[in-house]
Amino acid sequence: MSDYELVPGLYVAPSPAGAYYAVSGTKMDGARRVLLHLMSLDSSPELTPDLFQEINGLDTDDPAGYLHRMQSMHLLEGFPEPRARPADSIENAMPGLLGDLAGPKGKALLADEHGFYLSTHGFPHETAEELAALAADVGGLDQRHRRLLEGNLALQTSAWGLLTAGGNSELGFWPLYVGSVRFSLVLKGRPRLNKAALVDVVWMLVNRYGSG
Repeated sequence: MSDYELVPGLYVAPSPAGAYYAVSGTKMDGARRVLLHLMSLDSSPELTPDLFQEINGLDTDDPAGYLHRMQSMHLLEGFPEPRARPADSIENAMPGLLGDLAGPKGKALLADEHGFYLSTHGFPHETAEELAALAADVGGLDQRHRRLLEGNLALQTSAWGLLTAGGNSELGFWPLYVGSVRFSLVLKGRPRLNKAALVDVVWMLVNRYGSG
């Protein structure tokens, strides 16, 4: 047991980094189990020892110490009041959330693994259709070369991008693995994945598709 104690009266939710980590890969670990469990709920739960006992497959007899490790990785945040999942439908809420991630000069798109886009911000319909197809191709390319990228090169990311000479992203593709579906978040311009909108995007996807 560690010397850490749970702070009463706080409600815990994934941070933007935690939301992305939860769906950035398919290999299940303790942190990913905690994050996905939190986003399977309609609102952020109160921080109690019982919270960790509710999570299937999580083996820890030191919830406070485990929470501290996740916080040190910036995967969790505590709030004085519960934070609720967006009540609107994905179809209505997603364009605005994508706009928050794209920023005032950027564009964004969310597509599935079959090359169809679910929502877009800033891209015309024809461009969105072609980008969704490109995102599916990029996903297939990543899967075919995963052994090289993850094994030989020890790269822990599946994100792909078109970069400037200075290394800045012009167009990026971020995979979001939710249930049995591989989504692609496509961002044109400087990505803003540190925004709370990313938590809401992942939260809504996990609620709808996470049981697949």
